[in-house]
Amino acid sequence: MTLMMKMIYLCNHKEGYMNQNRKTKNEWFFIFILLGVFFISPKIIKSQSGVSISAFWKEFKDAVLKNDPEKLASLSRFPIKMPYGYAQIKNKKEFLKRYDEIFSRQADAKECFQKEKQPVADPERTKEYIVSCKMRNGAPDEEPVVYGFTYTKTGWKLIYLDNINE
Repeated sequence: MTLMMKMIYLCNHKEGYMNQNRKTKNEWFFIFILLGVFFISPKIIKSQSGVSISAFWKEFKDAVLKNDPEKLASLSRFPIKMPYGYAQIKNKKEFLKRYDEIFSRQADAKECFQKEKQPVADPERTKEYIVSCKMRNGAPDEEPVVYGFTYTKTGWKLIYLDNINE
């Protein structure tokens, strides 16, 4: 009987060891997969958003050049932050009412966007791009008026207008 008990003990012990070893391998495999997701997915997201900013910019620029406020409202996220001294734009209705204030008052967006401008990564805000324009009747080498864009669940959107001189 003691020999039988020893055999059962050895079988159970060996099986337990094998299960524990298999469990450890599965845990390492799972950890490896998670690390891969964390290190690879931000690069994929960044490359997708980097590619899509070009398509968005063409659409946004074309809407400005065609003077299409409805289209531009759909390419904006509300509220839109405005420069110092201006109230933010809370919704589409207000956007349509204040369209000239956004695209004509401080800078002539049509004139600015007709140039071969491309959005550049905002050095102060990660995950955002900006396009800078000169002040209306301002010095050609100064571009203090900034249009800011960010990537949202529904794509790239205009999120702010700023004048860095204020």
